[in-house]
Amino acid sequence: MLKNWLMGTAVAAMVVGGPLAAMAQDVPAQGGDVVVTYKDDIATLDPAIGYDWQNWSMIKSLFSRLMDYDPGTANLIPVLAESFEVAPDGQSIRYQLVSTTIDNAFMAHIHIGPADGTGPISVWLYPSTTPGVQAPLGSGRHNGLLAAGTITSADVGGPLAGGGLDALIGAIASGNAYVNVHTNDGVAPPNTGAGDFPGGEIRGQLP
Repeated sequence: MLKNWLMGTAVAAMVVGGPLAAMAQDVPAQGGDVVVTYKDDIATLDPAIGYDWQNWSMIKSLFSRLMDYDPGTANLIPVLAESFEVAPDGQSIRYQLVSTTIDNAFMAHIHIGPADGTGPISVWLYPSTTPGVQAPLGSGRHNGLLAAGTITSADVGGPLAGGGLDALIGAIASGNAYVNVHTNDGVAPPNTGAGDFPGGEIRGQLP
């Protein structure tokens, strides 16, 4: 059914976007629709399991990650993350967490879990790597650098407790870790809208 719908939409797009439409529009317009078709149906848009060619190429176009692999290598590079470095001695990870246009952020962590699920906290990132510390509620708009610090084995807890940085890096490399930024306006009830999701407002899968 999806294939038939895509084919029908593609034909309609060709009719609307034909030579007459091109002549009438001298300046390209922003926005609009993009129709993509494949010979096979799209099985999933879940970034955790979509590895077939047609699924993967669509997912790469729809989702951005905090980290990704340098093409043709196994080297991690920042994407949405401002930076992410493992010290040469392998004993620490230096991070910067940038969050654009978010209100009332009061906690941020690395959680252990897949892209299509949730999981427990392993490392605290904001306001610091000290577990249990929260920023003031209702703190208002954040736009830019939210947190920066250094993670050591002593900061790794939760399901990875005792495993240190090796366990954390392993979870990140396997795509089983994500960053979650939590918000709270300090006014009951919770979950009333943007800037008030204590359970987590935005997340990004690692790597």
